Amino acid sequence: MLHFSVDRIKGANLLTRLFAIPRWQNKTVCGKCDIVPPDGEKGKKMVSLDTCMENISKNKLLYLMKNMEMIHLTEKEILNTVSNLLKKYTDELTTDEMGFVIHTFCKLKFIKYSLCNNFVKIIMNNKPKFSSMRILTQFLIDLHKMGSLDFNVLTFFTQYYIRHSLSFFSLFDLSMILYIYNKHNYNDVKTIHAICNVIHSYFMQIVQQDKGVLTTILLSLSALNLNYDMFMKLLNEHVYKKYNQFEVKYLCNIAYCIALWLAGNSAELNLAKGKSQSILSSPQNDFLIGMLSEVTRLLLKSVNKMKNEELKQIHIVLYLLKDVGKEYEEAIQNLENKKIKSTLTVSKMQKQMEKIFKEIGLRAEQEFPIGPYVLDFAFRKKMACIEVNGFTHYYTFGGGLNAKSKLKYYILRKLNWKVLTVEYMDWKNKSKEDKVKYLEKNILERIK
Repeated sequence: MLHFSVDRIKGANLLTRLFAIPRWQNKTVCGKCDIVPPDGEKGKKMVSLDTCMENISKNKLLYLMKNMEMIHLTEKEILNTVSNLLKKYTDELTTDEMGFVIHTFCKLKFIKYSLCNNFVKIIMNNKPKFSSMRILTQFLIDLHKMGSLDFNVLTFFTQYYIRHSLSFFSLFDLSMILYIYNKHNYNDVKTIHAICNVIHSYFMQIVQQDKGVLTTILLSLSALNLNYDMFMKLLNEHVYKKYNQFEVKYLCNIAYCIALWLAGNSAELNLAKGKSQSILSSPQNDFLIGMLSEVTRLLLKSVNKMKNEELKQIHIVLYLLKDVGKEYEEAIQNLENKKIKSTLTVSKMQKQMEKIFKEIGLRAEQEFPIGPYVLDFAFRKKMACIEVNGFTHYYTFGGGLNAKSKLKYYILRKLNWKVLTVEYMDWKNKSKEDKVKYLEKNILERIK
């Protein structure tokens, strides 16, 4: 007996309604399997789903997708069939229709890299117009969510569509572009400076109306470590002493962005020996530390309302404040008793290093928790750790260590841990023998 998910049944009924397939022909909706008619219909020709749908027009497919979105149909086989049927129409789709298709699949959590890549290729080759900047921005957001936005694609959209059209973007769209740049470490100074100029010229009077937009801008600027004047202006005019206007999640973002800015502009760290430099004392830094303390005191009253990601942010902030002489030991202990969940990802490079460590008899603890962070490899007795620095740890332009990595290493050094790093660019093209020699010279000798 065949059993069907709710989504399969929804999809079957939807296909029947849209394309007038006789109900008996739609009995199993099983891809290329023949569909058997009920008793009394045996003389009629058997029909497969692919046969029924192969000649569907572009407009009917788009209409189908709209209905799929409305009923939140997530049956992978049906979504994949629709995606494949769209392939023959890719050259006919407008940018609005491409955006609609990608956005629908994104909402249904269905990723089809080949379709995304085809759309991107068409846009990069033909350079068609977008009917609005809202559609363009959403297209970029969805490509990012679906893992189809790389350096080349982002650079093309920045140079051809974004940089010279900034005055046509809404405040929300500008904040989302900054968000995307942040997620990709895309520290394009010229474009980000131009975005800040547009915000300053047209939106400073209304930026505080949407706290999500405001905190997205602040977090992006601090993570990219750019446009200090805009960062401070937004904090001074729309955040300072107005904390009660913000929800807990937004206050957590504000606290974390201040921590990022302070660490990102601290003196260079000596990761392997000696204590790291303290945050430099200056009127600006003293102001930021004071604001960070005020926001944190408010947040500690609402710990029970925080989600895991917010707990992780405030956990990091407490360790930074501890370094500048604030007493938060009890708060740190209470927070750590909540057993904050860390997102653990083991890269291919880490797996290679683990294998080599075992072969040369080196014992290292993996994913070792210390303070608010989890270490890639730790040598507990020697208070030393190895951090694997992939390309996501660095800014796109200039190759500098990004603010999030700087903050992590700053706190680890303040906890008296040696931080030894293995760089992706130094590792990727080496033979196994050269990798062993690299570890012996750059890591093992420095741990002793």
